[in-house]
Amino acid sequence: NRTAIGTVHFHENSRLASIGNSAFSGSNLLLSMTIPAGVTTIGANAYQNATLGTLSFESGSQLTSIGNAAFAGCETMTYLTLPTGLESIGYDVFSGCIELMSVAIPDSVTSIGGNAFAGCTNLTIYTEYTNPPAGWIGGWNSLNRPIVLGCTLSDDGAIVSFTKTDSNPFNANATGGVMNPSRSGYSFGGWY
Repeated sequence: NRTAIGTVHFHENSRLASIGNSAFSGSNLLLSMTIPAGVTTIGANAYQNATLGTLSFESGSQLTSIGNAAFAGCETMTYLTLPTGLESIGYDVFSGCIELMSVAIPDSVTSIGGNAFAGCTNLTIYTEYTNPPAGWIGGWNSLNRPIVLGCTLSDDGAIVSFTKTDSNPFNANATGGVMNPSRSGYSFGGWY
């Protein structure tokens, strides 16, 4: 294991294009990380088993791919907004992120690997898609966590609105649901 490194800051005009395999794997007390806009890929196991509190992406993110198990075992991550333009999420990417409460997936994501959210027992998934595409491998949502389809996301990927429906047409076995979603200045509905 590596030692505590606190908050990682990249230079404002960073030319960093990728974060390599296992780059921050096992880092203790990695409080926050903002991925520079120019990063296009995050490698396999890049943050696996890191104690990662907050993960965010700079405005104008060019991220297109997150490798297998990149954030697996990041038990302290709670909320995640993936950047628009992201296309591919590998296998087991967020498996074991037991505190992850919500993730917003833009409609640019055409591929998600199996067990991407395995072990995320508290998770609600929000997406712009009304039906997830065929490239979302069977078992990507292995715990049948609630999925809120047809969301509207802002340019930075934040959930702006979604429409209340009577049932979840994609994942009827999902348990839980959206009880009282809120964001200042917006009105929300959800399925139960």
